[in-house]
Amino acid sequence: MMKKVRCIILTMKVLSRRVLVTGGAGFIGSHLVDLIARQGRQVWIIDNLSTGSPDNLRKAETIKFVKGDVTDQSSVGTVMANVDAVVHLAAVVDHEL
Repeated sequence: MMKKVRCIILTMKVLSRRVLVTGGAGFIGSHLVDLIARQGRQVWIIDNLSTGSPDNLRKAETIKFVKGDVTDQSSVGTVMANVDAVVHLAAVVDHEL
């Protein structure tokens, strides 16, 4: 699994300077954002914070956070105009304990 993730990241590294990560304030998304930002890439995040937290994100000039929902066309459209690639991790988490 780790080799596959590295392959995807290396491909993005070559192809993309600016990356949008939907759900980027969640556990998995925040780690991916950190990895992409450490590569010197500009990272945009759209997250509605339903399960994620801004506390998960490291502070860096290369990371831009937009509180919004991926179902909101205006939020997504604004950010999409500024990126070269999208990693879609946003999801509705609905389960009963």
